[in-house]
Amino acid sequence: MTQTGYGYLQFFMVTSRKISAMSITVGIVEDHEEFRKSLAFLISSIKDYKVEWSFGSVEEALENNVATDVVMLDINLPRMTGLEAIQVFKNRWMETKIIMLTILEDEYNIMSAIKNGADGYILKKTNPQKILDAIQQVFEGGAALTPMVAKQVLSFFKPVKKEKELVTILTKREQEI
Repeated sequence: MTQTGYGYLQFFMVTSRKISAMSITVGIVEDHEEFRKSLAFLISSIKDYKVEWSFGSVEEALENNVATDVVMLDINLPRMTGLEAIQVFKNRWMETKIIMLTILEDEYNIMSAIKNGADGYILKKTNPQKILDAIQQVFEGGAALTPMVAKQVLSFFKPVKKEKELVTILTKREQEI
């Protein structure tokens, strides 16, 4: 096991995965080198998954200019942030699916990523199997959200509950005062 600072990322070979007939190419933009290498190793260890490139910044990824099926994108990056980069990647490679892979689980970052066009939002502390599942889900046209992120999104759309008005029984004289 490798300690990443975001918990332990365990590597294992998955033998019972439902993989499409074609290979899924993945790009990674993550500024923490150890986590980036661990993630690349995890993804590359799966048959029919190929890490096409892995960089520490958006600018390096854009210089590479190689489209992938899926981009795993951190938010807190040097220079251009992941939130800013979503539209840049989508404009350059329209068919590319973007999964935000971050430690940030606040409403602002989640909703900003979704509004900017992210196809998924998962947390770095997510089980490695779920990270692989997220790649498959967005590749197949779905959306990938960890349960905590899904809860945040749902709460955003729920109507605000009004607090019950306090019913106070006061005498007429008490009301006058």
